[in-house]
Amino acid sequence: NGAAGTITITNSTVTAIGGYGTGIGDGCESRGGTITITITNSTVTASGGGGAGIGGGSGLSGSDAGGNGGNVTIVNSTVTASSKEGDSIGAGRNGADPGTLTLSPADGKAIAAKAGADEASALALNGSPFTAETAVTDLVRGTKYFHSEPCDIHTVTVNDSYAQTTGAGNYAEGATVAIDAGTRSGYTFDGWTSADGVTFANAGSAQTTFTMPDQAVTVTANWTKKSSGGGGSSSSSGGGSYTGPVGVYYADGRTEETTSDVTSGTWEQETAADGSISWRFKLADGSYAADRWIKALWNDQYLWYHTDAGGYLQGGWFTDTDGNIYYLHPFHDGNFGYMYTGDHVIDGVAYSFSRGREQDGLPEGAMKR
Repeated sequence: NGAAGTITITNSTVTAIGGYGTGIGDGCESRGGTITITITNSTVTASGGGGAGIGGGSGLSGSDAGGNGGNVTIVNSTVTASSKEGDSIGAGRNGADPGTLTLSPADGKAIAAKAGADEASALALNGSPFTAETAVTDLVRGTKYFHSEPCDIHTVTVNDSYAQTTGAGNYAEGATVAIDAGTRSGYTFDGWTSADGVTFANAGSAQTTFTMPDQAVTVTANWTKKSSGGGGSSSSSGGGSYTGPVGVYYADGRTEETTSDVTSGTWEQETAADGSISWRFKLADGSYAADRWIKALWNDQYLWYHTDAGGYLQGGWFTDTDGNIYYLHPFHDGNFGYMYTGDHVIDGVAYSFSRGREQDGLPEGAMKR
């Protein structure tokens, strides 16, 4: 009659049939005792009559009493549960409290799960397959059929994307993978390709999805160089350089008073053998702007950048000799290195950066304290 207790099933194959009560859990005419059920590395099939397949027993006929579910945890196991009058996993007949259901995959694996009125109509739970321990109580409440099954997870590699979030990561078979090519200055996106047999929802869209197969996948974003229109920019692969639009260089200092000292120059992009990208600003005399601020033209905007001692653009947090803290765009999405101003959220934290001395009393871009 629903006394609290514990059931543990480990490394086993179990079939349980409840004639009137639950398959695994509280007995017939349960009055709501809380039971804890843990199933680990096992194959379990359980069916209930008035009670749940796994969880609470049946309530008293014609009464409001009984049938509350237990606390069920499924660890890396294949579990099939069904019930005639109760939940597949949760409460039995007349049960008000379904208890809890938690799915916990083994390291390096996931758990796929589905539920519904019966096996034929069961649908995958929202978020399935689950790659981390997840509470799914609300997703199975009121269902008559439930099935879980461990599955492998595989790596998705995204090549030549310029997005901040590319979609690369680990996914289980059957998961929907969202990928993003981003934007690349001077190029037009020319579709996704893969040699691993995946089918893209829209291979011609920079943002698309595919269904994860039971294997590792590599996808590649393809790009076509835009016509220069006679303006002239050139590129070479395998560690070569890219010469971009003519810009301007400001000498020492970071305030508007330096604008009288202007030197023309060009952007150069360098690609290392490992595929990493870096940028420098080459002055008219052939030297590089090194260890200083520059304000240069890029995509029809004059933006602030800072270079290191080798003349390479810096990204991320930067502190100047006066102790002012700046944030330089760290992503190679066609806008690397530009200095942030105004309000931004970085790694989930809100920051505010000066819009200029007249407005905020700080050098433009300095973080407000």
